[in-house]
Amino acid sequence: IDVSIERDVSRDDVVQESLLIVLTKVGRFQHAGKGTLRAWLKAIARRCWLTALMQREDSRLRELGVLYSESNDEIARLEAEFDEMLRMSLLDRAMQQVRGRVHESTWEAFVQTAIQGHSAEVAGAALKLTVGAVYSARARVQRMIATDFRHLYAHSDLAPLRLPER
Repeated sequence: IDVSIERDVSRDDVVQESLLIVLTKVGRFQHAGKGTLRAWLKAIARRCWLTALMQREDSRLRELGVLYSESNDEIARLEAEFDEMLRMSLLDRAMQQVRGRVHESTWEAFVQTAIQGHSAEVAGAALKLTVGAVYSARARVQRMIATDFRHLYAHSDLAPLRLPER
């Protein structure tokens, strides 16, 4: 921790508390790519340091600690919201790419069953396709969308995403 800590907050105490938390939570840590362990450790150390500052007698530091904690929570919320919006944008782009590569009836079979929730029987009757053809079309489009999404995601600024492999 490269921050100057006042006499009431011992660096050793903060490091010790950080290590205890790491030891109790390391089993639940999920590595999601380069830098994630470092970021996880840094977040734990920062929280321990902030907790130590907030426990001090100095009320101004306690106020600053609360503001810091609230701003970090808000920043994390905004980052998560931005990431979700970007993922949705990538999904929409992947869907548009796939739509341009498949026959209209294949796309409609996907839309009617996967998005609109119609049964394969209803979609098949409307599109003049067999139930098996509707299931096949939906599965093919879903695979294509997932592949395109993974490709777009891999070339985006988002942190690595854990998607199930097929």
